[in-house]
Amino acid sequence: MRYYLCEKNPETGQKYRACKMRDDVEETMKTLGFGELTITAAPEVGFGAYRKFRDGFESLHEGDTLIIQAPFMTSTIIMRRLFKSLGKRGIFTYIIIHDLNDFLERGASLCEECDGVLVSCRQAAAELTKQKLDIEKIVSFDFYDYYIPEGISGACGEFSQKGPVVIAGTLSREEAGYIYHLPNNCDFRIYGHGYEGEVTHNIAFGGEYYPNDLPFMLKGSFGLVWTGTSAHTCQGLAGKVFKNHMPHQLSLYLSSGLPVIVWSESAAADFVIQNGCGFTVSSLSEIGFRLNNMSEKTYSRMRKGAEAVGVPMRDGCYARKAIMELCE
Repeated sequence: MRYYLCEKNPETGQKYRACKMRDDVEETMKTLGFGELTITAAPEVGFGAYRKFRDGFESLHEGDTLIIQAPFMTSTIIMRRLFKSLGKRGIFTYIIIHDLNDFLERGASLCEECDGVLVSCRQAAAELTKQKLDIEKIVSFDFYDYYIPEGISGACGEFSQKGPVVIAGTLSREEAGYIYHLPNNCDFRIYGHGYEGEVTHNIAFGGEYYPNDLPFMLKGSFGLVWTGTSAHTCQGLAGKVFKNHMPHQLSLYLSSGLPVIVWSESAAADFVIQNGCGFTVSSLSEIGFRLNNMSEKTYSRMRKGAEAVGVPMRDGCYARKAIMELCE
């Protein structure tokens, strides 16, 4: 049998780090026949904590497979002991790594005990290889998926070349400071929670929606994929992460049929160029010029490119392929 681990917070009883991205990966595993193994997380360290946590895996048998998504709430020390124990019992263990930097800081030692890892893109796989960790198998997603209800063909929202640039996600100064330094040479429509600025002549607020509803509410020309505090470049730790991570924000736009604008040094840049589903910039100040000089033919081609790569994301195509390769 094959299972995925669902950690529950011992204090709240809620699923740990529940979000659209992780939920969609779980949904894909269900379609592949994986069962859910629900466990109360063990954030503390100690023999009693480990024994209690370990008891939740007694139902697993030799030849079974277990996948966990990282970051995880359980102590890395306890998780490593668990993986070692499961390996001795002939149970295969795999890790899906969503945040590579966090994993390298907290969980890299798990690589010695698991049978393989799945990372967000080929750049992340290359970075993991550079660490010279003892990993039996490294597989990368082609892309994160973004589930959308069946029966929707083509674009989900209202997209046109003359529309504003869309920004969807967390809007606080702490997590997305660049939003408060947007250039005034083009229009933007922002969606999400935590916006602390004002609506101006070129910045409109589109509202806050549940992840499953958001694709149908987007209105604009391109979706912007950016991070950090600066509008000039994706600098600091945020930029470092962006270079080896495919953000779920990108999948939201493409699965909706909306072409994208991405940082030229990001992990997504080559993919966007090769698939003709948007364009890259080194600074947000370049966007207005690029939009003003874009032909209708070029925009139409990018729209088609976005739909071509985005439609397979709507039912877990990319995750299904990667997980099957990981567990083969």
